[in-house]
Amino acid sequence: MTENLQHVQVPNKMADKNLTPRDQLIYSVIKSHDGEKGCFPSLKIIAEESGISINTVRKSIKNLEEAEYIIVQKVGRQQYYKFSPYKQFEPVSPDLLNNKEITPKTKAYIIASQQYMYKDVKDYGKISTSNRNLSTLINMPQSTINDCNTELKAKGFLQELQNKSLELDGSNCNTKTKIFHLTKLGQAIIWKLKDHEERINKNTEDINNINDKMSELEKTIKTQQELINKLLKSSKVEEYKL
Repeated sequence: MTENLQHVQVPNKMADKNLTPRDQLIYSVIKSHDGEKGCFPSLKIIAEESGISINTVRKSIKNLEEAEYIIVQKVGRQQYYKFSPYKQFEPVSPDLLNNKEITPKTKAYIIASQQYMYKDVKDYGKISTSNRNLSTLINMPQSTINDCNTELKAKGFLQELQNKSLELDGSNCNTKTKIFHLTKLGQAIIWKLKDHEERINKNTEDINNINDKMSELEKTIKTQQELINKLLKSSKVEEYKL
């Protein structure tokens, strides 16, 4: 059975070009329609799948275009989307995009924050930076982040652990580590891709080892053949080939 590795790639550091998590959600939804014949979802489809109004979708598309993450081409009554190249990205699964348990605002928050999560433990993503700092990193108001965290905690997708270190804002409050249950949110693709890459690397290593052994065997055969031929020649017998 073929493992489903379907996902969209969302470039890192999109907030550096003043894009919001909502813009990144719209980018993800549009890109999920990219196929062999191109990418041309209607504004209505994008709005329905993202849970965001058509007017707001239009604004996000304009933002993405101005930031040079997408190229929009009008062909007849349809808009075709092309995506600019990037170096680093985070995978976003259709399972997360289709998750009806969380609001579009919180979904956008997860997509934008994922690049700053430590994912060293399977199924979980951890962020130790403060909400104030995260607000700057992902271009989302701190109050909105607080709302998203409250929603995620209420629905069992987030736990917060108190740290010993203090916030740097002078409030004398302890920092918190946010632990997101990414797999429950629909992001099991992170570890599927990691396992897939490890298997490819293991197969490549095995193939290289086999090739090395074959090369050694060929050298051994060649050496033995030369030795046999020398012995046969000294005995004036026709050369023998292995």
